[in-house]
Amino acid sequence: MPSEVGRVLTRTERRAMDAGSGMGVPQLITPYEAEHKIQGLENLGIELVGSTQYMQQCRTVEELNLQAHHNAMNQTDEFVSDLLVTLDKIPILIHELLVVEVWKQKVFPKLEQTFASSAMSVPCYLILQHEVQLINLLECTLFHKHAVESTNGDVIVELVDYCYRRLVYLNGEARDHVERTNLDQELTVKEVMGATPEQELSKKVDEIKFTCSLCSLAVLRYLTDYLRGLDPGVMARLLDTHDVCMSLIPLVEDPPWFRVSNRTNRPEAFEDNGWRELKGDDRLRVNKHAAQVWLALNNLVVDPECRKKVRRRGGREVPGSTPANGTNRFV
Repeated sequence: MPSEVGRVLTRTERRAMDAGSGMGVPQLITPYEAEHKIQGLENLGIELVGSTQYMQQCRTVEELNLQAHHNAMNQTDEFVSDLLVTLDKIPILIHELLVVEVWKQKVFPKLEQTFASSAMSVPCYLILQHEVQLINLLECTLFHKHAVESTNGDVIVELVDYCYRRLVYLNGEARDHVERTNLDQELTVKEVMGATPEQELSKKVDEIKFTCSLCSLAVLRYLTDYLRGLDPGVMARLLDTHDVCMSLIPLVEDPPWFRVSNRTNRPEAFEDNGWRELKGDDRLRVNKHAAQVWLALNNLVVDPECRKKVRRRGGREVPGSTPANGTNRFV
């Protein structure tokens, strides 16, 4: 490992390398540690949010998420994703995702002033960040067909509902968030240090909501990839209840992950958790978030099974509907 010369490995990395990944790639946790941690995952109600048990599970999910992405990026054995499927823990991740979402909507606003104090800021950030870790781990795991199909049932319908709520955010509030963060000039040190705890907390909440919404695009696309192997109710939820295509099309026309910088007057794209200036050929490259939208639309309007769900509602064509002339306006 030439690139590792002169770097001091942590005890965890040494133990992982001794265990052997077969590729010489250091692991954050071993498969045996991952199995033990995954077996310990359990459904925790909203009344336990912030408790010692809940915070420990937050740390566990964070470690599993890091290891799952580490394996995927290095193309090694994805034992975290496999163990989540084998031990049937994906429904627990979805349950925890919904719990923290409800907590943020119903409980957090009443305690926001308390959380803004320095003594409570760190636990609050960990709870808020937990939603990012959960949807990010689901994004990595549900990439695999067997993971999606093994989680079939009402829990997948709940996940579809969550993704739809994030789509609604991307089509509305997300654009306001992008405009607020599109500053004319860099903040000075004095302005950064002068921000109140309430302002810092509000900024963090907005950043987390935006990040979770972008991750949910990938999750939604994976669900449409494997729609044939899921219950018919999932397809009905996507096409009839939520009419997801009508929420995806505006993201093609006016995506919130693109903007023109007020500071440089140059185009930027939100990638890898930050805004990056688009230079040269990058302007012609399809952004990964845009790719998820296009792929999901393709699955929903081209797939024959989805087209069978065609019908008209209120005189408006819906995904897959065929006008009298025999052509489809989505094709």
